[in-house]
Amino acid sequence: MVRVQVKRFIGTFGLGMIKYMKKTIKNKSGITGKLRFTTLKAGTEIVLRKSKWHKNLVVSNTDHGLNLVLQHLIGTTTYALEITQAKIGDDNTPATDNDTDLGNAIVSNIAIATVEETTTSQITFEFFIADSELAEDDYEEFGIFAGDQLFARTVISPAYSKSIGEDTKVEYVINLSNT
Repeated sequence: MVRVQVKRFIGTFGLGMIKYMKKTIKNKSGITGKLRFTTLKAGTEIVLRKSKWHKNLVVSNTDHGLNLVLQHLIGTTTYALEITQAKIGDDNTPATDNDTDLGNAIVSNIAIATVEETTTSQITFEFFIADSELAEDDYEEFGIFAGDQLFARTVISPAYSKSIGEDTKVEYVINLSNT
């Protein structure tokens, strides 16, 4: 046994109790996400290729990203929190907390094809872009939006290259963590 003084209490504790007292609560809560592209032969479900997973940045500035979550927690609902659309562009400038839109959006208002709560801490969105809606080009950024407010932006590296006769499916996973 070891004699210790903790504030005004003087007493005897076993070593196990001292070890317990040294532990601190570590809470690393957060929202993270990732996306990948699946390229399909136009008009079919034939998979031509899949990209690697690309991590996103959930932005954190006034009226965007994490700030929207905080606003909703206090009842401020000026802007919706529901993810309603995506955009794809060709700017490879690194994502920052201060982003409010894509650097150079090429296609906007990409509708959600499906959305599913895959676990109690994960949501998976699927966006579909038909061959005729996306020009043949290299794309280097993708963002998801709550209404018109940017929620998260991903810089795509290597770029997603879209060719003639290809539909594009984007799988976007958002995770809540509390570790």
